[in-house]
Amino acid sequence: MKKSPFLSLILSLSVVCSSLLFTSCKGPEGPAGPAGAAGVAGPAGPTGPAGPAGQNGNANVIQISYAAKTWTAAKGSAQQFVFPSNVTPAIMNSSAILIYMTNGTPNNATSYGWYAIPGIVPANGVEHEFYYETTFAGNTAGINIYRKVASTASLSASTRIVIIPANDLRNGRKGVVDFSDYNAVKAHYNLKD
Repeated sequence: MKKSPFLSLILSLSVVCSSLLFTSCKGPEGPAGPAGAAGVAGPAGPTGPAGPAGQNGNANVIQISYAAKTWTAAKGSAQQFVFPSNVTPAIMNSSAILIYMTNGTPNNATSYGWYAIPGIVPANGVEHEFYYETTFAGNTAGINIYRKVASTASLSASTRIVIIPANDLRNGRKGVVDFSDYNAVKAHYNLKD
């Protein structure tokens, strides 16, 4: 049987192509080709779960410091404290008002005790007892602090008033801060001296 030259050629070519196909070349990898065009954006994914509730802020807490004023020894001796114009009667009526007095003039070098009013302010061996009431004159708000009982001495005391709007007040149970302690209130609301 005679082989056809055409069949030999096809057989030879298929052997050569097969050997080239299964032969791998070794050498350094070539540079990356240019980036292709961006594809169409896919659909938006589902909304993730809500995060935990954050801590209540205190941006609306107001602290007002007053220089020392003097109360005489007589029962009912009073001093008036007028609030700045941004503290309106409406704000006062919907806020907690905390009042503290010290028996000196506070400064950065000396630590003074702050005493909650209504209450007692000890000074020079004498206990001075005070209470307060809110006052309104038109759109002007403030408080008056009165001596509750007569004393044997007058008292010169600095006063700090902290006004906490209703959006930050807790319910009737004991909160996270002891409002009778000025230093605890100052730390909780990040108040400056």
